[in-house]
Amino acid sequence: MASRKLEILIDANSLSHLSRIEINRQKTDKWLWKYLQVMTCKSVRDEFFTKVNERTSTERSIWKKIDKTKSSVISVKRIIALEKKWLSQDYYKKSLKKKDEGERHLICAAVEVVKDKIFSQMVIVSDDFTARNYFMDKVLEDIQFGQIWNTPDLLSYLFLIHDDISYENAENAMIDLIAIESMSWRKFKDKYDTQQDAMIKMRGYYIKKLQKINSLKQKY
Repeated sequence: MASRKLEILIDANSLSHLSRIEINRQKTDKWLWKYLQVMTCKSVRDEFFTKVNERTSTERSIWKKIDKTKSSVISVKRIIALEKKWLSQDYYKKSLKKKDEGERHLICAAVEVVKDKIFSQMVIVSDDFTARNYFMDKVLEDIQFGQIWNTPDLLSYLFLIHDDISYENAENAMIDLIAIESMSWRKFKDKYDTQQDAMIKMRGYYIKKLQKINSLKQKY
């Protein structure tokens, strides 16, 4: 029996970061859909299309797959209506900013599809530390629609459940992923740390995760 793929709602920054790594010598536009049910919202799809001609070939291929599947799980009107009803009043205290539209709409989409029982829960994948710290994690504290992961979390999950991803491939992909300059290392940055210090801490944290998962898998 074929295993069911995890449904994820993914942000533009995460798509961009994932586009720069390979798993089993496959570019992201190949392995991402192989392992996961990939969805997003129209605002993220539109954001990812911005300057599409300046993007890498892998990014352009990812966008074509997203556009082809029209990966918006609920209508824009419903997302915006839900956003106006509660998100801006209860969680997003300042005026809504265009740059946060993708993260806002992903949160609303996740809440809506779980509330309507389209999916039992949703995993949002985002590397936007500011948006998570400012309102996304606060929403999840009150409304248990599922989980919010960053891309290293997603990679750890894939290594856990897919035996065709070796430890060596997972570790190499993790190192490449965390080293990307636009990756946020702020969670791991102490007062006197440099950006490089924070990046090294984050890398060590996730390598230890992979090692623990690998140890578990060896016992099965």
